[in-house]
Amino acid sequence: MSEHKKQTGISLTGLIVLLLVFVVFSFGAGWFANTYYANRLSLVAGSTPDFPSVVGIDVEADGLTWDGQNLILTNRRSPWGLVRLTPLENGQFRKKGIPVVDDDYLQQVSFQGISWNGTSLIAISYGDRFQSIHSKVFVELDPLTYKITRVIGKAPDDAHCLAWDGQNYWAGTRFHTTDQDSNPALYKFDQDLKLIDEFIGAGKGCQGMAWDGKFLWWGDVFTNTVTLYNIYNSNNVSPAIVHQYTPSQNHLSGITFNGKDIWLGDYQDLQLKQ
Repeated sequence: MSEHKKQTGISLTGLIVLLLVFVVFSFGAGWFANTYYANRLSLVAGSTPDFPSVVGIDVEADGLTWDGQNLILTNRRSPWGLVRLTPLENGQFRKKGIPVVDDDYLQQVSFQGISWNGTSLIAISYGDRFQSIHSKVFVELDPLTYKITRVIGKAPDDAHCLAWDGQNYWAGTRFHTTDQDSNPALYKFDQDLKLIDEFIGAGKGCQGMAWDGKFLWWGDVFTNTVTLYNIYNSNNVSPAIVHQYTPSQNHLSGITFNGKDIWLGDYQDLQLKQ
């Protein structure tokens, strides 16, 4: 009888398979890590007392709002649409760009002011993107898919910033230049975005508006001032300016309140400032 020795070790074919598995795994893990960390942003110390923390976003912020879980901003440059920043642990954020395309003509859509009303996002956009006769329109976006669900109706031609106070919407004028021969306006709308009233605006360049539960904030890009209104929410009392100051930044664009802090956008430094 002959006795066969048992083979030990691994065959050439098995070795090749293991190497292929290792390469694929390493490539996949590297791709996942790069993708994961490439979309992570960090809150860092600011350089001025009024903004103790800032986050670089590499996006030209325009409108800015808080939807209860995320900072949502409109982008001033291609691919336009929205950018979502989701807070994580230890001052980290996950960033996601969200191009918005209209269903009929497959055009990328840009927005100016944006606001969260508790159930959906409301934004200001250009009417020609929706074959509207109006220069600007209010649109509603789905809070999960960010697709435009409907065009609500006409927005004032020079309206740019937008805020919801729990009862009414507010918007402010943003003219093309400071010497435009028109009076700035603070607009008040009902829940269906029908214009209720119009008041004197705090400046000609409203590019950020927010409601903090007590005051309405107006951020003006031409003067780089922030104005606080007491809006009273009364048909008998006009909004009144209660405070105005100049923050330590230029190119102010977008304001929101997340329940704890005020955030301001800076479209030149490509930052959100806390």
